[in-house]
Amino acid sequence: MLHSDSAHRIAALLLADEIADIGAPLAGPTHRRSVAILALFLLGALHAARDTGSLATSAPVPPRWTTPAQQDPTKRVHGMAHTNTLTKAAAAAALSIGSLATAQDAVQWRVEDGGNGNWYAVTANAVEQRSWQLCAQYCEARGGHLASIHSEGENDWIAAFALQFDWAWVNHPDGFGPLLGGVQVPASGEPLGEWRWTSGEAWSYSNWNPGEPNNSGCGSVDGESVLAFTARSGVWNDLNAIPTSCVGWLAPAFIIEWSADCNNDGIVDFGQIRAGELADVNGNFIPDICDSDPGRPAPTQWRAESGGNGHWYEGVPVPAPISWSDARVAAEARGGHLATITSSGEDLFVASIALSSPLIWAPADRYGPWLGGYQPTPSSDPFANWAWVTGEPWSYVSDVVQFDNSSRPDGQRDDYLHYIDHTRIWNDVRNDGDTYYGIGVRSYMIEWSADCNNDGLVDFGQIRAGELDDANGNNIPDCCEGSASCNCPGDVIPDGVVDGVDLAAVLGQWGSAGDKSFSADA
Repeated sequence: MLHSDSAHRIAALLLADEIADIGAPLAGPTHRRSVAILALFLLGALHAARDTGSLATSAPVPPRWTTPAQQDPTKRVHGMAHTNTLTKAAAAAALSIGSLATAQDAVQWRVEDGGNGNWYAVTANAVEQRSWQLCAQYCEARGGHLASIHSEGENDWIAAFALQFDWAWVNHPDGFGPLLGGVQVPASGEPLGEWRWTSGEAWSYSNWNPGEPNNSGCGSVDGESVLAFTARSGVWNDLNAIPTSCVGWLAPAFIIEWSADCNNDGIVDFGQIRAGELADVNGNFIPDICDSDPGRPAPTQWRAESGGNGHWYEGVPVPAPISWSDARVAAEARGGHLATITSSGEDLFVASIALSSPLIWAPADRYGPWLGGYQPTPSSDPFANWAWVTGEPWSYVSDVVQFDNSSRPDGQRDDYLHYIDHTRIWNDVRNDGDTYYGIGVRSYMIEWSADCNNDGLVDFGQIRAGELDDANGNNIPDCCEGSASCNCPGDVIPDGVVDGVDLAAVLGQWGSAGDKSFSADA
């Protein structure tokens, strides 16, 4: 029980600003105010408890298992008949995640909890409806890969982690869940032919749902060749790699895993970058000491005081030609979008970045970086139907363009925008950047323009300055992803109410670091 005198001690310490010495988990710019407010809430809750006999709680949560087979643990699914296994995994995952974790947070399966030290995140896919391939590319653009599983313990831990997010599972009797990194080698025999992990690790463990894999195809002539959780549990199902008209199967999420240890120090790089122990100047989640191009120009702001829009921009080189579609996914994976040009001043500024370094635009390459313009509807008029990826109006066109909208022998058209000829000339080209002709585009321009908390400042710059928390490093403020309220610091678990759930979140992190931590007699 948490006694009233303990609550008073907590509140006194917090309001005296001694929380600064308590430890890293609550050291972010918003958490100090959150904890102070919650401490005051705690006092009120304790007085209510004295009168009612218990702390107020929210309404009961209905059980996840809704079908008769799911209600009976012995009939649930292969590998899950022993409920204790998943329950213990859920407890371990909750401890690793901490009470402040939310849908998009990256979480470590800690070695001290029996884990592998790798990091994981569950990412939504219901709106974007990316294909499995695009999900894999999204992960790679952020320095990770779709999750691979090599033991029952890892499977149970990842499943328990994913089950915390109801949006990550289809509201369907089969409960299709997040995509994983398993893929079947073409022409290897169905349905149990050769399966591999995108990480390149050995396929040494499986946990198929009874009757799976079955290569049913769900309306696809290509059958089912990729992997996902199913049945709202840790069992597996084979799915189509590309979304089809069979809506029920669409996996609404996917799981990223970070496992790289490029400097071989026994610690996963992603966690060291998060902790500030390894530098990652260009934000590609590869430590600069292991990166082939850490010296490329860092993101640059077009400052309002210089006549700009306050947005941030970066030229990103890639080692091999990249398609416009893949560049778009990569830019969005870093919390931005392909650059959109809406004025001559912005055009000059963005082109200057593209031309600022041979790493962004090599002297030998005629084709320059991708931009965010495209023709979603083909037209015989090369200047018609252009749009920006952000949905902004197509209100500006460069005074130097060479649009011809050529049609190619393989049916592709010049419907995508990039710079050309080491100038700010706009050119239209195929989605593949003319790799069909042996050319290709080897860089793209990212723009960060979002202001999710509507304070008049671009979020990316505030994150860089340490003014907004971004625990998972995706360049989107935590307060805009649900890990904290932008408007109410006490609403740690953002549900619009400051209540016992928020209190539990704070107490779950209490005293986890720092030599001045203390017991709350809880």
